[in-house]
Amino acid sequence: MKKTLLKLHWLSLDVAIGAVCGGVFFSEKINLNILLALGISTWILYLIDRLFDIRQNADIQTVRHHFHQKNERNIWILVLILCIINLVNFWFLPIKIIYFGLTLGIITAFYGFVVFKSKLNPIYFKEIAVSAIYAVGVASFLSTNYVLIFSFFLVVFQSLLIFSRYEIDENTIAKNMVSWLDHRLYSVILLAIFTFVLLIFMNEINLKNGLLLLMSSLLLSLEFFRKNLIINSLYRILGELIFWIPILSILKI
Repeated sequence: MKKTLLKLHWLSLDVAIGAVCGGVFFSEKINLNILLALGISTWILYLIDRLFDIRQNADIQTVRHHFHQKNERNIWILVLILCIINLVNFWFLPIKIIYFGLTLGIITAFYGFVVFKSKLNPIYFKEIAVSAIYAVGVASFLSTNYVLIFSFFLVVFQSLLIFSRYEIDENTIAKNMVSWLDHRLYSVILLAIFTFVLLIFMNEINLKNGLLLLMSSLLLSLEFFRKNLIINSLYRILGELIFWIPILSILKI
């Protein structure tokens, strides 16, 4: 059972579930087809990102990278199946959602092309780009609360920075934004994000702002248990599960 759960984590299924939870968080009215499209699209993007990553960084031998290298063909088959399901589901989506998804898909594809083909090493800014794409994809069509969306973007960015720091600890040749940042600047950015989310909550105390503050707090706490959480990439499992917290917004308290 444990091995199966680990494989599902390496396949980023927990990320896809987190995206659905985020969709519920920002939705004024639940639409199951939209949430399905959001979850599957997120899952596809993360799977493809991992597949490109093992080619871009073939020398990195984390457990997650090794799993994707060993199962690359099967994962591409899974991507194809998910794409077919998404195409069928498109028939049940509002036309505006389809146009929005296609536009975001084109932007994401362009970003991917730049990352893997450019000589300017834009991989150092991957955390910002992925955070923006994720936050926009999850929130922007479902909500007009731009302060809430920006806060969500910051929390996503915070999580990716922390993941990147752990990745460097796991493999010193890993290249990401944290490898480019000064350690003090890295710490300042994390604290600045937490402070901003805290101020937003204090300015308007409600459930959604409270959930974002809880998420930011839990993500920040991952920094204090580095020696324990780096074992078996436990930090990443816990970090992804934190993004299931927005589902609590359905409580409406």
